[in-house]
Amino acid sequence: MGKKGIEPDVYTFSILIDALCKEGRIGEAQSVLDRMSSGGHKLNVVPYNALMNGYVIRNEVNKAAELFDDMMKSGLVPNVRSYNTMINGYCKNKRVDNAIELFKQMRHKNLVPDIVTYNSLIDGMCKSRRISCALGLLAEMHDNGQSPSLITFNIVIDGLCKVQRVDEAIVLFRQILDKGISPDVDTYNTLLDGLCKCGRLNNAKEFFQHLLTNNYCLEVRTYNIMINGLCKEGLFDEAITLLSKMESNGYLPDCVSYETIVYALFDKNDNERAEKFLREMISRGLLKIEKDCKTTIPVEVDRILRTSKGIQ
Repeated sequence: MGKKGIEPDVYTFSILIDALCKEGRIGEAQSVLDRMSSGGHKLNVVPYNALMNGYVIRNEVNKAAELFDDMMKSGLVPNVRSYNTMINGYCKNKRVDNAIELFKQMRHKNLVPDIVTYNSLIDGMCKSRRISCALGLLAEMHDNGQSPSLITFNIVIDGLCKVQRVDEAIVLFRQILDKGISPDVDTYNTLLDGLCKCGRLNNAKEFFQHLLTNNYCLEVRTYNIMINGLCKEGLFDEAITLLSKMESNGYLPDCVSYETIVYALFDKNDNERAEKFLREMISRGLLKIEKDCKTTIPVEVDRILRTSKGIQ
């Protein structure tokens, strides 16, 4: 561009910084920003935001924070995206208190948090088991006229299930339906997993059957969750039936599907059936152990592998 007499502007440099960050070339991206600053270019928040996000992607949140401070010291005013980047970075690194401080700072500066702000902070709170705070933010969104997205609801449902508050998760699920929002497979999987892990397998089975009857679009993981739940309760025949049923419904079992059953059967000393499914797993190419690689499946694997060379 320079050879043709075209001088790159701040947006051109910002695009370059963003591209370098996405390729993991953060050092070069930092050099571009430094060159802009020393070259007398009039900077705005855009290149800073791009570079901060690059550091956050690399989990170098402290460097992102330094850049955030440098930006303010230079007289630039962070925008919503600047705050979103830092809040996301802090939450991803389990520094929720830092994220909350920035959230308060946003409101003090009359910046309106958007859906990205709330989703990042709610996710951080849920992952740090601060569910009441997350629910408070969800209520605040309603009060401020900010409509939660399905992603927001999925985050909170997952958080509630993780702390075994499944009944509240079900209430929230019903609210989604009442609002005319269509749940996705992540919503279903989260609820099913939560019910199974809370010992409410019968509720999970009813919900799963409802999904099957109404031809909801599921995935292999949905079946794996139910297979695991059934195995945990010792209902191996039902788990095996479901393994067969998932294939007839067009979902090919994966290594997790088989490993779950194999582990459970070996654990209950039902070695004959465990070996049967292990051999089937091998024949499907779902168990490949590289040289010098130790498997976590019971020691019977090694013996079966040695006698099953003709199968693979």
